[in-house]
Order: sequence, then C-alpha cells, then structure tokens
Amino acid sequence: MQWLMLALTFVVMAVLQRLAPGGGGGGGGAPLEARATLALGFLTLAAYVAGTIAQRLRLPRIVGYLVAGLAAGPAWLGLVRADELAALAPISHGALSLIAFAVGSELAADVLRGDRRRVMARIVGGAMAIPFAAVTLVVLTVSPWFPLTAHQPFRDALAVALALGALATVSSPTLTWAVINDLDARGPLSRTTLDVTVAQDLVAVPLLIVIVALALPIASRGAVTPAL
Repeated sequence: MQWLMLALTFVVMAVLQRLAPGGGGGGGGAPLEARATLALGFLTLAAYVAGTIAQRLRLPRIVGYLVAGLAAGPAWLGLVRADELAALAPISHGALSLIAFAVGSELAADVLRGDRRRVMARIVGGAMAIPFAAVTLVVLTVSPWFPLTAHQPFRDALAVALALGALATVSSPTLTWAVINDLDARGPLSRTTLDVTVAQDLVAVPLLIVIVALALPIASRGAVTPAL
C-alpha cells in the first residue's frame, strides 16, 4: 500500500502539471507562488511515504527523503522545477537552520576538557587532514585536465586545489544527527561520531576562509574573488 500510495502521489502531481494553466505539461502559465505551494505539498507527502518505505526496509528515513527528492526534482522526472525550488528556498534554509541549531546544541562542553579533548583533537585532525591532503594532491596531479584548472598557471591550480581540499574536510552533522535520531542510536560510538562531525564543521568554516585569504596573493590577478 505504501508503494502504491507513493506511485499515486507521483501520478497525481504529473496530472496536475498537465492540467495547470499554460498546458503542454509545462504549467508555465500558472503563478509561481501557486506552483511552489503545490510542489511543497507534493514533496511533503512524497517524502513522508518514501521515508516510511525506507523504514520498513530497515533503512534510515532520510534515505527515502533523498531518493524521493531526486526522483521528483529537475534532475530526473522534473515534477518539481528549478524555479519552484528557488521559491521554496526560504523554507529549506529555515529548516536547515533549525536542524543546525539542534545539532550544535548536542555538543557538550565536556568534550573539550581533559583527556577527551586530546582524543577528539586527534580524531578530528585525522578526519580532516587525510581528505584535505588527498584532494589537494589529486587536483594538483590532474590540473592540466581538470575543468577548473585546465590552461591555467600552476599558482591558480594550487589555489583551486587548496580550496577544494578545504571543502573536502567539511562533514555533514545534519545527516549524522538525522540517522542517529531515526535509529535511536544512543551508544558512545554514535555520540563520538556526532561530536566529531560537529567539530569538523566548526573548524572547516574558518579553515576555508583562511585558505581563500592565502590563495588571494598566490593566484594570478583576478583569479580569486573572496566575495564570491
């Protein structure tokens, strides 16, 4: 029944798009606000049903959310268009802000004290240093063929490699928090994993700022625009 409900939700959304003012399956004549409201309701229902199916398959519900969004989005079936997603951006940003606040509140002060602080520093350092070094070296190695660095001088390739290496150190505490809460995992491993992902992001943000600041004098004139 859940699979049938999910399929029916997608079919109804496709039919509504066909019947929308403007015809031709585009719904281009309908006001953007109306289409965005319809897309929000459709995504909410599809995500809920897909999450229930994922849970029955012994997977975290967020897997169902992601698959449903991919299937319905512009990259696949196009039931939700790019302009509708742009109109819904304030809602997604607000939701992410609340989730980030909840995740940050999970980081206890005792993590930064005593022996635990040294252990956390080693874990976070390793979790960030390895991807940073790997991505930086790979980008430098393939810089003559990499789209962002092809036909560019080495100093520009170095700036891009450092920036991408810094981005590789970013974790996803939002996904980690969602999976831990969905599976009700309350052991020391899940606790440490969440602490590490939060600490990684706390360090990764200023790291990226420092990398961009260092890349400004390294790269050729106009290659680095910090405001972007």
